[in-house]
Amino acid sequence: MKKVINIALTVVFFVTMFVLTVSARTIHNSQIPNVTATRLTREDFIIEFEYDGGTFKTTQKRLAIKKSIYDSGEVYAVITIIINGEERDGVHRVYPEIGAENEEYYEIISGVWGNELVVVSSDRELTDGGEVCVVEDLL
Repeated sequence: MKKVINIALTVVFFVTMFVLTVSARTIHNSQIPNVTATRLTREDFIIEFEYDGGTFKTTQKRLAIKKSIYDSGEVYAVITIIINGEERDGVHRVYPEIGAENEEYYEIISGVWGNELVVVSSDRELTDGGEVCVVEDLL
């Protein structure tokens, strides 16, 4: 009888460990901020140039960020961080310098690279350098 109990406990222990191992990533991702991110786009802006004879206006495509993202107060870019030797998604706070604007976008002069993913929304507060789970990439 004692032998049967020991075998049953061992089986229960290993099954529990297997289930936890398989679901570890899901459990971990539920504990960190889940974010939606998008790449910056190139949008049309009216650019005004001054010269000796007056001003000249032209429409040019420039790197742009949605007004709703910029006006939220904090802009975060998705980065790769290394935790325990494993590459994971993290965020880094960026400070874009804006220029011209149109109905939906601000022109980015500096502070963000054109190929970066920028956080659109998060289910929790973000911290600079913190780990996140990118649940949707709006490309």
